[in-house]
Amino acid sequence: MKAKEYAEQYRSWIGKRLRTDYRTGAPKGEVFDAVDGLICTCQAMTFEVTAIAESRNTQNDRAVGAIFREQDKKYQAFIRLVPEANGATIGFRKFVANQLPNVARMLGWLTQERSEP
Repeated sequence: MKAKEYAEQYRSWIGKRLRTDYRTGAPKGEVFDAVDGLICTCQAMTFEVTAIAESRNTQNDRAVGAIFREQDKKYQAFIRLVPEANGATIGFRKFVANQLPNVARMLGWLTQERSEP
């Protein structure tokens, strides 16, 4: 998808009532807010990496890293198209660092190492 399509999807989500929590699947009656929309957008962009990698017949980490960088640029374009979410602290790089720390480390997006308990 293009950044413009992600922006349209994001706007269609905001303000709707959730039937279930997208993270746990538990029943939920809350309104979908800006943070939920950004998280879902990041998830969708991450899933799209797999589809792009398969369509390009990607064979190595370097090529997958390039796709993640493309998605990061797309996320930045998406944020410019959605001014109501412009002050958000959730970015694609931060999402990848939290969800896929090994990928973030490979890309140099992990700013500090996680301390083990």
